[in-house]
Amino acid sequence: MLMLGAVTVIAISILEFMIPQLTKEIIDQIIPEKRYYALLETGGLILLAALLLGIFNFSSSYVMTIVSQKAILQLRNKLHKHTLSLDLKFFDRNRTGDLMARLTSDVNQLQELVSADSLSIIADVITFAAIVGYLLYTDWQLALITLITLPFLFVTSRYFSLRIKSA
Repeated sequence: MLMLGAVTVIAISILEFMIPQLTKEIIDQIIPEKRYYALLETGGLILLAALLLGIFNFSSSYVMTIVSQKAILQLRNKLHKHTLSLDLKFFDRNRTGDLMARLTSDVNQLQELVSADSLSIIADVITFAAIVGYLLYTDWQLALITLITLPFLFVTSRYFSLRIKSA
């Protein structure tokens, strides 16, 4: 299942990279050369890529939800077995409510960590790396100028997000 999730992530990255390339071809080549017959063909490819992108996004979300739920189920079962194997003195020293709250809270935090959203972050990183590689390949000087702005954007967005949270 995890391998299927990895395949969908790679497919998502490829399709997210492909759609702008098809749009570039329309703007740079098809329209200036007045090849209007190719416009329908390329537009159809864009629609097909968008449809496939939706299917792969759904598939990756579905697969990662199944994988994360199975992992959390195994963790809960192991915690339950471990809790049952503890000495009775442990339960005398610790209140039952505190133990239940702690176990529930920890498992819920881990469940958020291994959710389908974590796969989306991986897909975004792969897509970003592919785009940066392509930018460096096509025009390395323009790519470096563009990449120099990223730390400024990161710091600015971090600053404002902290101010918004504190407001």
